[in-house]
Amino acid sequence: IWIGVSDKKAVEFIETTAFQNNQCVCHNPNAEHVFVEIQNTKKDDICLEFFLCSKIYEIFTLLYVDRRRNEYVEKAINYIHNNYGEKISIEQIAKLLSIDRRYLGRLFYSQTGMNPKEYLIDVRLQNAFKLLQTKDYTISEVAKLVGYDNYGSFFKVFKNKYGVSPAKLGQYRTRQ
Repeated sequence: IWIGVSDKKAVEFIETTAFQNNQCVCHNPNAEHVFVEIQNTKKDDICLEFFLCSKIYEIFTLLYVDRRRNEYVEKAINYIHNNYGEKISIEQIAKLLSIDRRYLGRLFYSQTGMNPKEYLIDVRLQNAFKLLQTKDYTISEVAKLVGYDNYGSFFKVFKNKYGVSPAKLGQYRTRQ
């Protein structure tokens, strides 16, 4: 859905939403019902203009809330990228942000399409992949460096994501 505004006050308000800093696209599944209501409105309704104005304000409200949600998710993502090698939990991240773990999970999923645990695993595995390709660490060392104490867990998750075991990737590295 495209929304265009030209009023100075509307532009100022939009800059306080998820569309700040020239951000032109926003994914907010919570706003879908508003557009459905607009679409299902009878065109000859005498109060149509008031109804449509109220729906635009509702969209702005949802976008403003979305901006705050982005901050939580952004902070969680930064924490994960800076601490993926440590023993961290989603509960710990939520505590640092002073929000409920389940709430963080919902926000995270709505912004990234994955839950925080999946994101943490993905970051760990991407870094493990890089280490296995470029460094002379053993697989056990790589597992520990990216936050896995258990080699078996690391092996299973790595193979599941990349379709090849960390050992095979290590062999590929030695041949180059």
